[in-house]
Amino acid sequence: MDIGHDEWAVYKEAFDSFDVNKDGTIDAAELGRFLESGGTKLGPDELQRVLARLDKDGNGRIDLNEFIAFAQPMMKAHQETFRRLDHDNSGFITSAELSLSGLPQHQIAQLLRIADRNGDGRISFTEFVRAMH
Repeated sequence: MDIGHDEWAVYKEAFDSFDVNKDGTIDAAELGRFLESGGTKLGPDELQRVLARLDKDGNGRIDLNEFIAFAQPMMKAHQETFRRLDHDNSGFITSAELSLSGLPQHQIAQLLRIADRNGDGRISFTEFVRAMH
């Protein structure tokens, strides 16, 4: 898989948040919770079909590499949105750039409070992705 360290760290953090029992894999119940967090609730049969499709090695569980293969299309959508908001291509979204989107100042301040985890006044891609989930 050809991904950068920062992108890998985002995937790993997401994976770890759904690997509730911390065994290094995601089982059907954990997958169900992951999908529900994105607004998709599946019945048991549908969930097993999805698991089988994602489980490339057939062991009944999703490991980190299988998770990344599944999550990459979502990450690409986040990257496109981030690029549209990062007008100066600095790798960060600032309040000035958010103002260009037409958001009112109180919403911009709220977004920064939520997403800017390190308090530097700007949103990195990693912070952006974390705030989206």
